[in-house]
Amino acid sequence: MVQRLENLRFEVELKLKLGNKTILDSLSAQLLESIEETGTILGASRKLGMPYSKAWLIIKKIEESIGSPIVEKHRGGAEKGYTRLTKTGKELLRRYLSEIDKLGIRMQKPKITIREPDLTVIGSDDTLLREFIDMLSRDMNIEYHALGSLVGILHIVLEDADIVVSHLYDPDKDEYNTSYIKKLGLDDAINVYRGYIRTLVLAAKDNIYDIEECLARIRKIATRGAGSGTLIIAKRIIAQHCINKQIRIIPCRTHRESTIKVLTEEADACITLEYEAKKAKLRYIPIKEEFFDFIIPKQKTQSAKVLRFLDFLRKHKDVINRTPGYKVPREFLRKIL
Repeated sequence: MVQRLENLRFEVELKLKLGNKTILDSLSAQLLESIEETGTILGASRKLGMPYSKAWLIIKKIEESIGSPIVEKHRGGAEKGYTRLTKTGKELLRRYLSEIDKLGIRMQKPKITIREPDLTVIGSDDTLLREFIDMLSRDMNIEYHALGSLVGILHIVLEDADIVVSHLYDPDKDEYNTSYIKKLGLDDAINVYRGYIRTLVLAAKDNIYDIEECLARIRKIATRGAGSGTLIIAKRIIAQHCINKQIRIIPCRTHRESTIKVLTEEADACITLEYEAKKAKLRYIPIKEEFFDFIIPKQKTQSAKVLRFLDFLRKHKDVINRTPGYKVPREFLRKIL
C-alpha cells in the first residue's frame, strides 16, 4: 500500500474558458501549436496521433465558440500553400501558453513516430474503395479520410489531398462534381476523372415497397453526416416525400455505421450503399445510381503514386462489376474536366 502511495502524482489540466464553454485545453493548444509548426492541419494531426476528423472538429468548435476563424490558408501559387493561425488563433495560443508558464505546468508532448503516407485520399465514404486501399496497403501507405464530398473538395483548396473522391450531384445541371468545381473557380487547378457507378438505397429490416410508404412509417433515419453528398440526397428525399412529417436524421461516419444503426434499432431505416445493405441483410429499394469520381490537383496528376493508384483501379474493373451495387461506366477514368 505504501509503495502505491509513493507512485501517486498530480496532473493539472488548464482550460481557457469563455463563459461555460472551454475554448482551449492542453490537447487543442497542442493542435494549434502543431499547425504553426507543420503548416497543415493534416500534418498537425499526424504529429499528435490524432484522427484528422477530430482535428477539424476541434477547430470548428473553437471557431463557433468565439465567432471568429482561428486558421487561414495561404495559397502558394505554383508552390504548395500552407495553413497558419489567424491573429485570433495566435492570441488564444499565446494566452494559454503564457498562463501555462506562470503556473509552471508542462504540456505532455506525444512521442509518435511519424510515417508520411504515400497517398492521402479525402472525401466521400465508399466501402469498395476501402477494400481497394486494403489491397494496396501491402506495399503502399494510403491515408483515407472519409470526411464527405463537400469537405473533400475544400481540401483541393487546402492542397493537402493527393486524391479527392466525390459524388456531389447538381440537379440543375444534371452533372456530378464538375459543376461544383466550376462554381468554385477550381477548374484550372484540378482534373476530374470519371469514377465508377454505385447505387444508393433506402434500407430497413422490414420490407420496403416504395419510398413514400417507408418514410410514412419511420421516425428516425441513419445516413452519412455533415459535409457528405449522401446527406444532401437524404434531405432532398425527405423534403420531397415528407411534407407534413418530421424525420430525425441520425448522422453516421460511414455507410456501414448507418446499417448498424438499423440492425441495433437505433434507426428505423437508413440511406446507404447497396453493397452495405446487402452485407447487413437488410431489405432495400434503390434510390439513385451515382458517379463516384476521382478529383486530382493538376500538379499531382503525374505523381508516380497517383498513377499507380489509377492503374490499379483500371486493372480491377472486373472486381468493380462483380461487387453488388457497383459497375464500370464506358468512360471509366477518362478525364472529364
